[in-house]
Amino acid sequence: MIKFSMTNQLLINQIRNIKIVYQTEIIPYCIARIYLVIFKLQDRETEVASLNKDLLANQDKLKGYSDYYDFYVGLGQSLQLAQGGIPHEFGTFIPKDVIRIAFNTADSSHTIADYIETLIHEYLHYASYVSDDKKLSDVFFEEGLTEYFARQIIKNDLDVSTNIGYPVFAKIIDQMTKRISESELTDIYFSKDQVRLEQLLDRVYGENFYKNTRIEFLNLQYASSPDLALKIANEIMKKTWRQSVERKKTC
Repeated sequence: MIKFSMTNQLLINQIRNIKIVYQTEIIPYCIARIYLVIFKLQDRETEVASLNKDLLANQDKLKGYSDYYDFYVGLGQSLQLAQGGIPHEFGTFIPKDVIRIAFNTADSSHTIADYIETLIHEYLHYASYVSDDKKLSDVFFEEGLTEYFARQIIKNDLDVSTNIGYPVFAKIIDQMTKRISESELTDIYFSKDQVRLEQLLDRVYGENFYKNTRIEFLNLQYASSPDLALKIANEIMKKTWRQSVERKKTC
């Protein structure tokens, strides 16, 4: 049996006291420090998640700005091209009852029929005007139908073909009249019945034709080059031709 002296017993008590200190102070301190680190890490994770969210939002904005940039660059190029292709005479209709026509007597490249066609074009805008709120939604149909009817009038009355304004628009409308009667288009044009126009196109060319093709109608007026305008026009005409062929096959 080992006997402890008072000195040894004192040492043991001191060791026991150290254990108590270790158990009552050191461990809670370490745990507290660990939780502090965990809380800091959680805060960092929250900050990282917030930064990632902001990054995604900014990337979406950047894409949107990029689309706007491409659009306005294309529009600027279109205007530059149009500047060189604007005819020397032009007209405009100012609602409700003003028509203005400009003539360039120094240029003899156009015939009198071209000037008359311009006047008829603007007169058709005047004659078909209903109100500022009631109009065809797309420039393609408003200007395309106007130009088509103006050319038909000149052709029927003067037996002369003209090709001044909106040549691509007029060509597509002419293609559409192969399956849509002029009388239907005339009623829609003068009544500015947008709903009936959409229903007519869907009935002739297939369900949702107008909805699925409208982007091409809109893009056509902002085509940045003649080649791009021709490409878009061909896409529209292929859709009308394809629908015609598919319907014939099912009959």
